[in-house]
Amino acid sequence: MDEVPKEFVSKPPPCFGLDIGGTLCKICYFEKSATPQDTPAEIRFREKMRQIIDDEVSYGSTGHRDLDLEFHSDELGGRVYFSHFATRTMNDFLEMVKSN
Repeated sequence: MDEVPKEFVSKPPPCFGLDIGGTLCKICYFEKSATPQDTPAEIRFREKMRQIIDDEVSYGSTGHRDLDLEFHSDELGGRVYFSHFATRTMNDFLEMVKSN
């Protein structure tokens, strides 16, 4: 496997992945580790995302944070989070995203 380019490791952006299935929607989120060079906007964004990730209410009645799948990657310089929820509640998810 090729090495990750240094410019991505030194300051990778937050990334989301979304898989919308017939029954479940799965979300993957990458959060880069804090650095002294972070801008105030990056700090605020990370704090807001941590509130959403840590708040059980964010997942609604069908959502679930997959703690057993989460991991930290030194190579990428951050943590990867996973969650899923029932596809039928997609509108609730979109409303939560819009309000935050």
